[in-house]
Amino acid sequence: MNKTTTLLFSLFALLLTTSFSKDLCHKDDENTLLKIKKSLNNPSSIISWDPKDDCCTWVSVDCGDSTVNHRVISLSISDDDVSAQIPPEVGDLPYLEYLIFHTLPNLTGEIPPTIAKLKYLHFLWLSMTKLTGPVPEFLSQIKDLDYINLSSNELSGSIPGSLSLLPKLRILELSRNKLTGSIPESFGSFKAVLPPELYLSHNQLSGSIPRSLDNLDFNHIDFSSNKLEGDALMMFGAKKTGSSIILSRNKLQFDISKVKVATTVRSLDLSHNAITGSIPVQWTELTLQSLNVSYNRLCGRIPQGGDLQRFDAYAYLHNKCLCGAPLQSFSIYAQTQTQQHTMGNSTTLLLLLFALFLTTSLAKHLCHKDDKNTLLKIKKAMNDPYTIISWDPKDDCCTWVAVECGNANRVTSLDISDDDVSAQIPPEVGDLPYLQYLTLRKLPNLTGEIPPTIAKLKYLKFLWLSWNSLTGPIPEFLSQLKNLEYINLSFNKLSGSIPGSLSLLPKLEYLELSRNKLTGTIPESFGSFKGAVNGLYLSHNQLSGSIPKSLGNADFNTIDLSRNKLEGDASMLFGAKKTAWHIDLSRNMFQFDISKVKVAKTVNFLDLNHNSLTGSIPVQWTELDLGTFNVSYNRLCGRIPQGGELQSFDAYAYLHNKCLCGAPLPSCNVKIQATDLYLNLPSE
Repeated sequence: MNKTTTLLFSLFALLLTTSFSKDLCHKDDENTLLKIKKSLNNPSSIISWDPKDDCCTWVSVDCGDSTVNHRVISLSISDDDVSAQIPPEVGDLPYLEYLIFHTLPNLTGEIPPTIAKLKYLHFLWLSMTKLTGPVPEFLSQIKDLDYINLSSNELSGSIPGSLSLLPKLRILELSRNKLTGSIPESFGSFKAVLPPELYLSHNQLSGSIPRSLDNLDFNHIDFSSNKLEGDALMMFGAKKTGSSIILSRNKLQFDISKVKVATTVRSLDLSHNAITGSIPVQWTELTLQSLNVSYNRLCGRIPQGGDLQRFDAYAYLHNKCLCGAPLQSFSIYAQTQTQQHTMGNSTTLLLLLFALFLTTSLAKHLCHKDDKNTLLKIKKAMNDPYTIISWDPKDDCCTWVAVECGNANRVTSLDISDDDVSAQIPPEVGDLPYLQYLTLRKLPNLTGEIPPTIAKLKYLKFLWLSWNSLTGPIPEFLSQLKNLEYINLSFNKLSGSIPGSLSLLPKLEYLELSRNKLTGTIPESFGSFKGAVNGLYLSHNQLSGSIPKSLGNADFNTIDLSRNKLEGDASMLFGAKKTAWHIDLSRNMFQFDISKVKVAKTVNFLDLNHNSLTGSIPVQWTELDLGTFNVSYNRLCGRIPQGGELQSFDAYAYLHNKCLCGAPLPSCNVKIQATDLYLNLPSE
């Protein structure tokens, strides 16, 4: 094709774009959007909305194709300091399919009933705001709804059972609110073809889990951090096909000895309940990404094989007679319980009496005096918090709540969590010389810097200081603790740069520094960790600059660099021969062409949204078994490849890529075809 023809095609594409643009925006929709802008007090994220421009080109707005006369189908307002309520006018956008108000901490009031008018709405995302009031009953009237996310608000009252009537619902996310009452019985009979993913965590739900839930096969269930009690056996079953079951931090009581878990399950968290029995041998058949059964009443030996020994001892701690690798000791009582299977009742009774005698006679001498004195100093320094107020100098400190002792009867674990502690980390923690596990978690009034005395804990391998208000830098001295395997300092107010010396830790497997105020670049040395680090979590900070090219040498199981200010190329993190499972690079400033990026077939979670990525989606991505996927808000073009899981995701996963087209987006229309034609013209 010669230059003249190329120019004609370019002019033709421009003419098509110009001729359509004047007629795209419907006058009623434009007027409604301007009312919404005014009601929200002209927030900065949409201040550019100008009546002189076509409203279909406004930021945070998307229009449909000619089949709906170019009416507004998407409104997305996020990450802003909006001080207002949800405008009732949102109900006056009759063709709206996607409504998103997300990360607006000063958005208040109740969810307006005018939303019930949106008969085409299928994506409702109102999260991380200060919305109050109930979860509306009227949502059950919107029959096209397939995604509801009302998480991280201040909603109260009970969950409407009528939500189970929605015939297309795929995801119901109500976590992190103030919901009360029980889980509706009707949730055992959702009308949708496939049961939705169900996230109800971090509420105040009580009562038993409805037995009707035994009828359904949920892919993801998260009921954690509630007040649920009783049996949960109906959530399990060898014939089910779910991948995630999270029931932690409740009051559930049942025997897991014969619980068969579906071999599809990848994440299983039953921690902080009152579950009894022993871990079934069948669990060695599972391919688990995460497991936690700590803080229960389990007994017996942990079965050998599968992935059960891959997890740190923390996944099993605080079960008084659970034993075997990765735990260290085999208690007298556990040995006696095991021998019950091979000895008669009389012998068993004698052994139990002997164990009781031995335990009683040794109890006064179990706790090392220095450790007890140190723990009492820690208690005093933390102003006698409620969780450890029961520590009594008269008792053996190895029996105190939140404390574990090892073979030499020295304190090896200290875990103080979920309390209103108003203090700093006591420097005395460094005076527990045999400490291996230090957990100070979910203590929102725990302030100050991480004390340098922690550097004295030469046996420390598990450091979990998260969901606090710690300040100051990430200490360089952590690199001196050569036994460290796990570091989690997330959800604090830590600042400064990330010490590159952390890469020198020879046993490090997990590094979680997300949700702080860290600045600077990712250390170059993170491309050559001395330990087998399989998880790198640096999200929600203020990191900047380019990703070190050395990271191309590493093969992380999980990478989360989301919500930073990183830029440039990130293609070195991908590769067909890598074994990553989770890659989240969203909300940065990355710029690279994804057209030839090959993603490992092991990847299940891929989020690249809100960057400046170019190119087209590779056909190779149809080979991926994806559970989560998002490439929205980029600069991608071309047709979305057909096949695999790419069409199983909602259009929201692809929106705001101006020349991306094809299912689940509208078909590649004339305007896009002309643009594509121009882009593909051969040059001379």
